[in-house]
Amino acid sequence: MPHGEVTPEHIQGLYASHGYAVLRRCRELLGDADEARDALQEVFLWLLEDPGRTEGVSSPVAYLFATATHRCLNRLRNRAARGAEWQAGVARALDVGRPAHGDRV
Repeated sequence: MPHGEVTPEHIQGLYASHGYAVLRRCRELLGDADEARDALQEVFLWLLEDPGRTEGVSSPVAYLFATATHRCLNRLRNRAARGAEWQAGVARALDVGRPAHGDRV
């Protein structure tokens, strides 16, 4: 943000005025309302942790949307990577203790 120090009050104002639009963007990308809310919280928490990240940013709203988009894309990549491992683990777990083909239980 170009003028002055960014305070928690500034960030609160950004959340109040643009939080819903950022949430919608996250929902569009992630396709999951709960995960979108988590991503929204990450965006604003990240900003609160170091408000200096916005030094020299001319458009706080564009910055929020870009940050949200990057956070969501990271979540999608992590979901895809975790998905293959998780599915393989579930398949292995289901095979444990399963009767061999032809055995009766």
